[in-house]
Amino acid sequence: MQLKIKRFINSTLNALTNVIKLLFVLIISNHFIACTGYKRKPGFTIMDFTMLSNWQPGQLEKKISLDYLDAIDSGFIIPTHRQVPEGYFDFTFKFNPHNKKGNFYYKIYYQNETYKYPEDQGMGLVNPLCEENFYGSWEDTETGFKKIPENSSGDKEYLVKDYFRIAGNPRSEERYFGKVNDDKAITEDEILVMSQGIYNDKTWYEDVIRKAKDNKISVEEQIRLDAIWVIRENRKKNRLNQRWKRNPRVGQYSFLLVVTLEDDLNRIPTSVKMIGEKWNGHYLNPYWYFLYGPGQELKNTAILISTTKLSVSAHPSTGAGIYINERHLQNNGFSYTDSSFREDCGSSTSLYSQAHFEQYFHFLHSSMSIKNIPVIGKLQDSYFTRKMYDSYLKNYHPDNMVNAGIANSYCPCQDVKSDRNKNQIELQNPPPRKGHYEKVNVGIISRHGFTYGKFTAKIKFPELLNEEQMWNGITNAFWMLNQSNDDWNRLRECRIKGFIPKDQSGENAIRVPFTSYSEIDIEIRKASPVWPHTSYNPPHERPAYYGDDYKDVIVTCTNWDLACQSPLRFTSGTQYSRHNGKEYLLHRWNPWYQAITLKHSAKDDYLFKRDYFYYQIEWKPDTLIWRIGPEKNQLTEICFMNSKVTTIPDNQMLMVVTQEYHPSVWWPESPQMLEYIPFTETPIKGYVLEFEIE
Repeated sequence: MQLKIKRFINSTLNALTNVIKLLFVLIISNHFIACTGYKRKPGFTIMDFTMLSNWQPGQLEKKISLDYLDAIDSGFIIPTHRQVPEGYFDFTFKFNPHNKKGNFYYKIYYQNETYKYPEDQGMGLVNPLCEENFYGSWEDTETGFKKIPENSSGDKEYLVKDYFRIAGNPRSEERYFGKVNDDKAITEDEILVMSQGIYNDKTWYEDVIRKAKDNKISVEEQIRLDAIWVIRENRKKNRLNQRWKRNPRVGQYSFLLVVTLEDDLNRIPTSVKMIGEKWNGHYLNPYWYFLYGPGQELKNTAILISTTKLSVSAHPSTGAGIYINERHLQNNGFSYTDSSFREDCGSSTSLYSQAHFEQYFHFLHSSMSIKNIPVIGKLQDSYFTRKMYDSYLKNYHPDNMVNAGIANSYCPCQDVKSDRNKNQIELQNPPPRKGHYEKVNVGIISRHGFTYGKFTAKIKFPELLNEEQMWNGITNAFWMLNQSNDDWNRLRECRIKGFIPKDQSGENAIRVPFTSYSEIDIEIRKASPVWPHTSYNPPHERPAYYGDDYKDVIVTCTNWDLACQSPLRFTSGTQYSRHNGKEYLLHRWNPWYQAITLKHSAKDDYLFKRDYFYYQIEWKPDTLIWRIGPEKNQLTEICFMNSKVTTIPDNQMLMVVTQEYHPSVWWPESPQMLEYIPFTETPIKGYVLEFEIE
């Protein structure tokens, strides 16, 4: 009964929301329709509209891979000057005004078609969500329609040629402006220039001498410290268009050309002519306006969609090094040593610019404490047996177990390695340090954020089970995490009840309308294939479970929606969903639990007893699909969710690969418990081989 009431309330609220959206759409449509004429063919001709002739000429389906060099500051630019000498795509069209008099104007638009909301809701009504689509035009949003030059050759038909490129934050939204990256390395050249300024300023130089004496360091050291401090303070003063905060999306792009006579140009809304402008607090998608809305009725306007499409993909390199974000570690009070910094891993200026991945640290403030058996041993091959595990269960209890830490490496770069020759990243969970009982997590995280995409990882994770089918305690994971907790990266508002922040829990936890936290997981470990009896909602009952399925491990797929109850079918416990002829069992522990999860059983040998395996998360505006397989062309769908059951993230996220330790309390009814697994005597190694985002 409570579930039915909840569904009725949710459906009523959704209906009211749709009515509000419809009223907004009608207001917009009526406003613009009143300013337009009727649909008819323009009295001029546009011919041979050609896009991107300076990239892969002769092909209608063009492809390009994102150029990562320097993108950490500029965001991705399509194309860069390394891909096209001019650094821009060109487009051309032939124009014949016939007998039309007056000034003619043109504008090019682009839009990502793979990851978008439909522009139209039918009957010419705009879909309010289409303002979130990734579309753009000229990089300078102050530039509207450009005037077609008058023909000086005397020919009636003449060629118009122009250039554009695709860049982040194409509407120049203030939300994505900010200061220079706080973690951007300060170059020696910057320090040298600023130090010279100190030497040249007599008053400043004398002050530095006094500070050096007080701090008991050399004048040269104090000058360097002052120079770095001033550089950082100067960075704080400059607000820039940080295009990397809204990077271009991968997938296919379309191109829309609009040519119009001056009288029609005056009828086109400012928010369409200059896409950075808003009308009534909203951006107006030009694709909707010209293809479905009032723009299609303009009598002296030509609207053309190019047959040329551009497919964009990304291939972050595992051999380009691993960056250590020391600024981030210091800001979070993380104590570490840089003694393991190398050419392939560290905080150098070159790695800041070139590395596509950072080392990922799970706990910045402290480690997590568990009770563990005080045993160090070999976990591979057949050394660790079920008989040994059973004896540990029998002979150890909290009183004679040790306080152990689940911790990060205290020494960045020590447990990660980027190999340029093999183009791979090595991860290793090390043995505990002498005198310390600890199980050490290890991982990497990408440095360039995306919104939506098909994220495919080729990974050689360590085997979880040995020949005796005993677990090594590791959870292998490929997952997505929000790029930033700052306001620029916030999710769309949760209008029903609100989000429960990630650091909150429980029935009485606070709820907020906005948050920036998002997470999408693939986690693989030894676990129960079923949920507790109490989780199954009638009429479904828990399947028979007879204990440990020895050769099986569990692949779990999770979306952390932070308990937002906006989805129509939001519920707790279990519910079934169908997709592609498969039935999936989704689970949420209770109405205030912040994640929804699916489980998939697989053989350990199938996943890990091979040179590599593929893991894929497909993230669309209204859908999440998880796939795994031995080859990229042999992937199997194992999990599915859509926006009817969970809130799909719409912010910018990063890819993460980890080998980590999870306390048993996180995984109820686990057939083998982490706390009774010995500490590893030898490193547990995995290899990250390739990524593709498309």
